[in-house]
Amino acid sequence: PLPPMDLQPAQRLLSREGRVTQVDIVLREDADVAAVQRRLEASLPPGLDVTRPAQRGAHYERILATFQALLTGISTFCLIAGVFIIYNATSTGAAQRMLAMARLEMIGADAPTIFRLLMWEALVLAVIGTLLRIGAGVVLAQFLSRMVTESMGIIFQLRFPIERLALDARDIALISALGIGAALFASYFAARRIATAEPLAVLRGTSEAAPAAGGG
Repeated sequence: PLPPMDLQPAQRLLSREGRVTQVDIVLREDADVAAVQRRLEASLPPGLDVTRPAQRGAHYERILATFQALLTGISTFCLIAGVFIIYNATSTGAAQRMLAMARLEMIGADAPTIFRLLMWEALVLAVIGTLLRIGAGVVLAQFLSRMVTESMGIIFQLRFPIERLALDARDIALISALGIGAALFASYFAARRIATAEPLAVLRGTSEAAPAAGGG
């Protein structure tokens, strides 16, 4: 917050020479607030508003809520895109790992065991990836927060000073749970496909493909 200071130094400090963005009016205790507001509104040109401090605060809160909703929508879109990326990656890897899993089944491993093994692998990778993404997100937030606040100041003609980056443990826990859950959901289909594949058919298909490739 800025300390009380003269108008011209404040305009130079805020790069608003010759401009006044806000005028505060203190009324007498017996004044009719509504009547004064109507008189001021009638005397001001279009584009200028007369609002009470409580109304200004509500206006700022609506602006912040709109911006927060925008960020939430972008984050949700990125989460959905991540699910599709993980699904495509695991589906592609399923064809390459199916032979190894079929050999495990031939030496005694059953389908539920193969499925649990693959899901545990997906869980470990999801936890590691989520921790790395959260760490990278915190670092990026440190660098981008000033840029975002400056952009909001230009768009909404408001100043949003940031003294420090606030991290809520509940939000981080929720983000971690969503990331891990999305990764497990996307990996489930490939793991089920590998676990339910018939091992003899997989081995037979591989052995038939090898002579065909050699003959070609």
